[in-house]
Amino acid sequence: MTFARDTIVGDPGAVSGWSPGATTRVVGVSDDPDVGPPAGRAGALGTIVSDELRAAGWRVRDASDAEQCIVVLAATPRGWKGRGAPSAGVLREARAAVQAAARGLVVLLGHARWLPALGAPGICAWSTETVMERAAAAWLRAAVPAAPIRPAGSSR
Repeated sequence: MTFARDTIVGDPGAVSGWSPGATTRVVGVSDDPDVGPPAGRAGALGTIVSDELRAAGWRVRDASDAEQCIVVLAATPRGWKGRGAPSAGVLREARAAVQAAARGLVVLLGHARWLPALGAPGICAWSTETVMERAAAAWLRAAVPAAPIRPAGSSR
């Protein structure tokens, strides 16, 4: 898992201002409708990231008015697609979800060369393998500092 997390490409500044205590929505968007999930995937695209963040204490909710939005974008390179990047429609869908929140990020499960095409802050987790989705969640947990614990009775 450490090796997988270390392969994530992304700038921790992309999650500046984020907080595990803020309501966070995780949305799955796929450019790979004809590709089945890899062995070991539990649930829909984005479920692994949601579950990992929730287990770490993040406030993950399926709410369209969430303060933070993470789009898990499956866009694996496949020769039969006939194009060198995710489709324009998929990119529009991902951007719209990110822009609907105060803070947004795309977790790209594809090749890093596509990060500039996102038109939104993003990190690259390289593939749709379960370990890479878990690694992306670990990267997010490391990049977003935990909210400070306030002493009982503190007004700040």
